Amino acid sequence: GWRRVSGAGASPAWQPLLPLAAWLLGAAALAGVLAETLFQDSHMAFAYARLAAYASSLMVGAMLVGALAVFGLSCGAMLWWLDDAQSPGRIFRAVCLSSWAFAAYTWVGVALVLWDRPAALTAEDFGDLGRLLARLEAMTAYQWLGGFHYGANGAFLLLAVVLLARAAKPVNAVLGVAFGAAALLAIFSGLGVLAGAVQAAE
Repeated sequence: GWRRVSGAGASPAWQPLLPLAAWLLGAAALAGVLAETLFQDSHMAFAYARLAAYASSLMVGAMLVGALAVFGLSCGAMLWWLDDAQSPGRIFRAVCLSSWAFAAYTWVGVALVLWDRPAALTAEDFGDLGRLLARLEAMTAYQWLGGFHYGANGAFLLLAVVLLARAAKPVNAVLGVAFGAAALLAIFSGLGVLAGAVQAAE
């Protein structure tokens, strides 16, 4: 609940959710700013584009939460296999607090979009995917998000190792986090192959 957990100096039980909420809000804000900036025209096609952007941000948010859950479960399974099992609450806390790395990364992207907003698309631009991609790639925020993507992932994994190592053996914490990352990589690679197969079939 909302009470403090027992123990001297204990933090509120909801505290681990703060970085996760900050990350998801940042992702929603980034999608919202881009949608309202790029699709300002009152034409119906632009209204549908804004709606699609918001719907996509909700789907991405759900996928991010699901990815964190898979990562946490994989970490827990590896630690259990190594005879260094940790409580679900401890793993949940470590994974959520580690997402501060993604929250900071996303909100820097939001700030850069607000600082260097792209010009609104015209009806002519709307039908040309190449122009849209060129417009996005020229943005400072796009270059930042692409250039520091691996840095944010690395910071998340490092934080997860440090937090898990407070209770688990350091070597086991590293192995648990590595297994969680490998599980996510395998899932996303499989989804990419499946998507390619579907496109090829069409």
